[in-house]
Order: sequence, then C-alpha cells, then structure tokens
Amino acid sequence: MRPVSKKSLLAALLVFFVDNFGLYVVLPIFTPLILKAQGSILEAPISIEGRMFFLSILIASFPCAQFFGAPLFGSFGDKHGRKKALLLTLTGESIGYIASAVAIHINNYGLLIASRAFTGFFAGNLAICLAIISDHTKEKITRYRLYGVQTGLLGISFALAVLIGGFLSNNALAKGFDPSLPFWITAAIALCNIVLISALYEEATLPPAESTAFHPFRTGRLIQIFTAFFFFAFAYLPTLQYLSAFVFEQYDSTRYTTSLLFAGVGIVWFVGSTFISRPLLKRIQPEKQTLIATQLTCLFLFFGCISPTFTFFSASYLIYILLASLAWLGMTTKVSFDCPEQERGQLLGFMQSILTVAALLGPIIVGYFGRSSLLSGYYFALSMHIVAAVILYYYKQKFIPSFTEK
Repeated sequence: MRPVSKKSLLAALLVFFVDNFGLYVVLPIFTPLILKAQGSILEAPISIEGRMFFLSILIASFPCAQFFGAPLFGSFGDKHGRKKALLLTLTGESIGYIASAVAIHINNYGLLIASRAFTGFFAGNLAICLAIISDHTKEKITRYRLYGVQTGLLGISFALAVLIGGFLSNNALAKGFDPSLPFWITAAIALCNIVLISALYEEATLPPAESTAFHPFRTGRLIQIFTAFFFFAFAYLPTLQYLSAFVFEQYDSTRYTTSLLFAGVGIVWFVGSTFISRPLLKRIQPEKQTLIATQLTCLFLFFGCISPTFTFFSASYLIYILLASLAWLGMTTKVSFDCPEQERGQLLGFMQSILTVAALLGPIIVGYFGRSSLLSGYYFALSMHIVAAVILYYYKQKFIPSFTEK
C-alpha cells in the first residue's frame, strides 16, 4: 500500500476546513433572514411561531441530506478513490452555495431549502478527509496527532464562519454587504479547492474493496464507540446551538459578549485538540484521555449550569469545550483503528451520519425540555453526557486494550 503524500494530506485538510466553514457560516445569517418581519425572505405575513417553524425546516434541510450523502460518498471513495470523491463532492457543494446565494438574492425560500439540501447531500467530506488521514499512516500516535489537527480545524472554521458570516451579511456596515455574500465567497473557495485537489492530490494505493455487505455494527468495539459517540454528540451539539439564547436568558448577555464567547469556543477547541492533546500523550495514553475527558465534560457542564454569573459560566463552558475536543478526538481515532481498511470510508461516513442524526434530534429534544427555561434543556444535555461516560466506563476493559494494541 502506497500512503497518502503530505501535500495530498494538506489539500484534504483545506477541503475539510472549507466544508465546515460552509456549514457554520449560516448561523448568523438565517435567524434574522427568517425571523425579522422587515427584509425577511418570507414575504407573506407570518406569525413568529410560523417563522420559527420555517427556520427549523431550513436549518434541518442540510443535515437531513447529509445523513444520506455521507456514507454514499465514503463508500464511493473506498471503491473509486478519494480524489474522485473529493472532486465530486466539491463540485456539488459549489453548485449548492451558488444556488443558495441566488435564492437569498431573489428572496426565494423554496429554492433556499432545496439548495441547502443539495449542498448538504454533497457535504460528505468529513468522512473522506478522515479516511485520507488514516491512509496517510498506520502509526497510532501519528494518526492521533493528525486527527488532532483536523479536529482543531473544526474550532477555527467555526469561529471564522460565525464572525465572517455575521460581518459580511450585515448591509449596515458597508455597501455590497448582504446575506448572500458569504455564500458567493464560500462557493469561490470551494471552486479553488477543486483546482487544488486536481493539482496536488495524489491517490494512495489501497487494498481492493471487498464485495461483502456493509455492516457498521460488525464488531462489539464499533457498537460501543458509535453508541457513546451518538450520546456525546447528542449532548454537546445542542449546548453549542442554544448557547446564544442560553446566555441571553440566564445572564442577559450582550451581542458583543456573546460573540466573544463564540470566538473563545472556536479558539479553545482548536488549542485543545491541536496543542494540548500532544503533551498529554507523553503522560496519558490516547484511550485514557478519551475516557477521562468524557467523564470530566459532565462535571464542567454541571458547573456551567449552576454558574451564578456570565463570567463563571464562560470559564466553565470553555473548559467543557476543551475537554469535549479531546473526547471527540479520541473517539474518532478509535473508529479509524477498529475498522477494516477496505471499509474505512463507509464506516467514517456512517459516523458522520450519526453526528447528523444527533445534530437533528438533539436541538429538538433539548429545546422541548427547555421550552420554559433553557437551563432545563442544559440539564438534559448533561444527562446525555453522563450516559456517554457510563457507556465508555462500562466497556473500559474492551475500550482501552483496543487502543493500546501495538
């Protein structure tokens, strides 16, 4: 097997960055675009409850389509090569971003939903990029560090997307700024990535894919980690998606302080998964980091729930984010080592689908529990973190040895 070259790895990481940027850039755009009566993409008089419904459908369209697309493109990459899969997904995403920009420009809600679903279907690059990292090396520590860089890019892309999306979509700041502008820019970057992949990416030589039926729960190891990852994401994602509303409700925070907190979330996630995870490797093995970090997320989310002030909450929540980045990194690495090489893209695509389901169900259920007060929703998220920690602890005799095998 010929491993992936360094320049191919760099190209894949850039694709992953743009993919996540395009996912998060909508956070500061869609809410005012739908909820505000003046300048809304919804022209007919609609109640606030109705607007909330249309907003939820719009947000859900991307992950719904991604749920179906991620495993398909992961499997496509296993059979036909990662390069073809990347070029195909990037082309689809570029078309989707352009369609979203046009939909916003002409105030067409139906086209906007269709374009977001189309973009989401082709946004299966997470699984492909994780598979490329796995193709690069079989050495556990090296792969763990590379996954740390990839996980860190999640934080940076999140912070930049929220800041840039909010800035470029605000037509009060400069002439030419409007909600469609971030989508035009993201489409241009995706097109540049097509050129980059075409020029730099060199296909690795992989074992031929087997013709056996795909079965994500073929081994007990995968069952335990997929289940734990689902509950972990089911808890983590809603705390992030409701963060702005939570700090406003509990602490009457301003838009400025909330923006600083969001920026801090992205930076801390990047620092934790990229830099802090490395020196920890000298003292604590990756599998133990995952187990300990998962348990400690419960503690610091609890501290956040009982925080009397915004400052105390911010400190607790940022530590929680730091620990979450380490837990996320460890679970992702485990899947890459426990799955067969011929099915790696499919299994990592299935993991992305689990993440998508959590992103869909988590906010709905947490929002239900927090309909009177979001604090109740955050306590529910805490209970899901406890479930994930218990699953990993219960299987620790199987979980830890699978990481420590040479």
